[in-house]
Amino acid sequence: MKKFKLNVQRYICILLCLVLYVTVLPFPVSAEEAKTRTVRVGWYEGTYNTTGADGQRRGYSYEYQQAVAAHTGWKYEYVEGSWAELMSMLKNGQIDLLGGISYTEERSTSMLFSELPMGEDKYYLYVDTSNTDIATSDLTTLNGKRIGMLPKALTVEMFHEWEKSHGVNTQQVDITGADDVRQKLKNREIDGFVLNESPQWERDNISPALLIGGSYNYFAVSKKRPDLKEELDQAMQKIERENPFYTDDLYKRYLSANSLETLTDEEQNWLEQHGTVRIGYLKNDVGVSFADTESRKPVGIINDYISLASGCLGEKNIEFQLTGFDSQEEELQALKDSRIDMIFHMNQNPYEAEQNDVILSNTVFEINVAVLTGVKTFDENKENTVAVSRNNLLGKWYISFNYPFWKIKEYDTSAEVEKAVQSGEADCFVVKAGQSLKTLANSKMRSIFLTKSGTSCFAVTRENITLMNMHLNRKLQLLCAYQKELRTKTADSYVNMQMQHRLMALDIRCLQAVESILKIMLKQNLELNAEVLNLIFHRDAHHFLLQQQILMKPKKQERQRL
Repeated sequence: MKKFKLNVQRYICILLCLVLYVTVLPFPVSAEEAKTRTVRVGWYEGTYNTTGADGQRRGYSYEYQQAVAAHTGWKYEYVEGSWAELMSMLKNGQIDLLGGISYTEERSTSMLFSELPMGEDKYYLYVDTSNTDIATSDLTTLNGKRIGMLPKALTVEMFHEWEKSHGVNTQQVDITGADDVRQKLKNREIDGFVLNESPQWERDNISPALLIGGSYNYFAVSKKRPDLKEELDQAMQKIERENPFYTDDLYKRYLSANSLETLTDEEQNWLEQHGTVRIGYLKNDVGVSFADTESRKPVGIINDYISLASGCLGEKNIEFQLTGFDSQEEELQALKDSRIDMIFHMNQNPYEAEQNDVILSNTVFEINVAVLTGVKTFDENKENTVAVSRNNLLGKWYISFNYPFWKIKEYDTSAEVEKAVQSGEADCFVVKAGQSLKTLANSKMRSIFLTKSGTSCFAVTRENITLMNMHLNRKLQLLCAYQKELRTKTADSYVNMQMQHRLMALDIRCLQAVESILKIMLKQNLELNAEVLNLIFHRDAHHFLLQQQILMKPKKQERQRL
C-alpha cells in the first residue's frame, strides 16, 4: 500500500511538471508550419523599398526582411500603398509588418516595435543643384521656400525644431512619396524636401544639402500579431550575433548618398585665387602611381583620380599639376614647404599625421596587403619582427597603425630587407598584393595575406583645410566607386606592369591561386593574353586552374614553330 502511494505521488509530480512545462514554455513552431506561415508586409516605394523596371524588389528593408525570413521560415505577402496608408493599415491589423518606422510614444500605443533597431536614419534637406536661389552657406536663402515633407512623419517635428534653432522660416508642403516629390519639383510646387538619406536622388541631380537630424528606426508589428514580434526579435538577435556589422553593410549598400552640392563662397574664392591644385605622387608606387619610362607621365589609379576629380564640380573644372617624388619623405617635405598642395597618397595613421603636422582625408581606396616570410607558422596576431626600408614611410605608417605590437627593424635598402627575412634576422616584410610574384619566384619565402588592408587617403597641411573640405572629403567619394570598377575592367588595357594594378583589387582567397597560375605560365613560356587575364580576374581562380591546359596559349614564336 505504501509503495502504491509513492508511485501515485511520483506520477502526480511528473504530471505537474509536464503541465508547468507546457504552460510556461511555448511549443516552437515546426519547420513545416513556419514554411506555410504568411506575413503581410507593407510595401511603399521610397528609401527602404524600390522596385526595378523588371519588377525585381530590392532595398534596405527588403533585404533585411529576407534575412529574417531565413531564420523564421516566413513567406511574405506584399501589400502596396503610400506610407500614410500603410501606417493606418498596420494600426487596423490589415497588415502584419512594416519596416523603417521611427519609434514614438504615440505610435507605441497602436503598434509593436522590434526590440532591436533595424537601422539608423539620417534626415536631410534635399535641394535641386540647379536651384541657385538656395545657398547652404547662407541659411537666410531658405526663408519663404516651400519644403516638401511627409505629413505626420517624425521629420516634420524635427525640421521645425531645426528651423527654430537656425532662425529659418519655410512653408510646409505635404508629399506622399518619391514619385510625388519628383512631380512637385518638376511643376515647381516645392523648392526642396526633407527625407531619409538615400542615393536614389543622385540621378535627378538632387543633393542632400543639410543634415537635419537622425533617429533609430524599427520594424513595426501589428498589435494583433504579438507572436510575430517574438519570432522577429529572436531572428534579429541571431542576425546581430552572427554579423555585428550587418546593418552597417546595408546602410552603405542602400542608403549612403554622395553630396552633389556646389562650392561655397569660401571654396569658390579659394579655387579662383589658388588656381591649379598641385599634387605630389610617388614615381615608383606600382598600381597607384608609376612614372612611365617613355612618356615620364604617371600611370595607375592616379590617372583615374584626375579624370574623375577634374569634372566633379559640374561646370567648374579643376586643373591639376603633378610632381613626382622618389620617396614619401621628399613629398612630405614638399608639402610642408608649400611646393605642393596635397599628397597622393598616404596610409591612414592619425598619430603620425599629427607628428608631421598634416591632415588626412577620409579613406578613398583600400589595397590588399601581404607579408613575405620564411617562418613556418606565421601568426599576424603575435609579436613579429618586421623588416622595413628606411625610406618606406607608407609601410611604417601601415604597420604602426594596424600592428602596433610588431617590432619594426629598419634597413637601408629593399635588398637588405629581403636578405634579413631570408636569414631569419626578421620574421617578415610587408608588400602590396601582387608585388610578391618576383620575390617568391627567386626565394623559398611564402606569401601570407593580412586581414587588415591598407587604407589610403590624401594629405594636406593644417592650413589647407578649405581644400580638404572642398575637394578631398566631399568630392573624392567618386574614387571609392572606381575601386569597384577595378574588378570589372577588361584585361586588354592592363598588361605587363598594369597587371600589378589589377592584382591589388583581387579577392584574397583567389590571389594565391593566381600567383600559382602565373608561375606555371612563366615556367612554360606561355603567353599572358587578354583571354587568360579576363578569366583570372572575372572567374573563380580554382576553376581556371582546372582549365589552364586548354586556355593557356604558346607565345607567337612557339605557335609558328608548331
